[in-house]
Amino acid sequence: MKKSFLTTAVFLMMMSLASCGQGSAADSANEAEAVTAETAAAYDEAASVAQSAGGSIAESGFGTAPSANRIAEADKGSMEEAEYMSGTETGSRKLIKDVSMSVETEEFDKLAAAIEEKAESLSGYVESSSVSGNIKNGETRWGYFTVRIPAEKLDEFMDTAFAYANIISKNEKLTDITLKYTDTESRITALKTEQERLTELLSEADSAESLIVIEDRLSEIRYELQNFESQLRLYDNQVNYSTVRIDISEVKVFTAGPQAGVLDRIGTGISKNMRALGDFLENAIIFTVSFLPVALVLGASGFAVYKVLKAANKARKKRLENRKKEL
Repeated sequence: MKKSFLTTAVFLMMMSLASCGQGSAADSANEAEAVTAETAAAYDEAASVAQSAGGSIAESGFGTAPSANRIAEADKGSMEEAEYMSGTETGSRKLIKDVSMSVETEEFDKLAAAIEEKAESLSGYVESSSVSGNIKNGETRWGYFTVRIPAEKLDEFMDTAFAYANIISKNEKLTDITLKYTDTESRITALKTEQERLTELLSEADSAESLIVIEDRLSEIRYELQNFESQLRLYDNQVNYSTVRIDISEVKVFTAGPQAGVLDRIGTGISKNMRALGDFLENAIIFTVSFLPVALVLGASGFAVYKVLKAANKARKKRLENRKKEL
């Protein structure tokens, strides 16, 4: 009878706690108290039924838990909405901020250094970076930086880190994960409560079957807790640190944006064309000077071949003339 009593009590308690995990964080405390009272009542009810029915699990009404059913029938949608509104009013909303931007710079090295230094000074960090192009070969460079900045210092970073850049485009995204966050918290609370009660029942179990049932459920709870706690840590990191993705291109003249006036855009166009002409002349001079030694060698070689061929042709003509005289 005692074995049946423990098994029935464990099952009823697990059903009540499982339904409790469906609730929201705003009502989790009240539901936990209700589950405590109902689990105790179910415990006494299971013992009474088991005794009157001869200790059989089947005869003890296994699987019937009126209190659990009542909790499971709660309106989850209404509870989540009330919880969301409560979080909004108290300023506890969980928001993830992401920024993506494309910039150009005439001073690539200074801009890259400024981004890293500013992120570090604001307790942030550069999560990843990549640079392509070789300035020694006269190539322009491209860079991509992913920076994590404390959410409350994002505006300061955006205002001060781009003194050497011309911002071409910028996109900001705000994701509200309040409901996901509070739901994960409530599930963790419910699982921990169930874990504590099962641990207490484990010390009272006196049969192998009862131990197996309780220990199996405890293993499941530990696995679920690890997953939910890992998810919560990920949410915290995403909320506490905003992500800024920066695409950098090195240019010699800044591009005039659509907000610039006609004269500014004309001036920018002239500057770009003059720069292109200057680059062409510079490259032509470099090519000529670098090719000059090769041209001298080729010219000297060609002249030498010409002299040899000319001398050979002259000798051949002289031999022909001598033969004619002999005849």
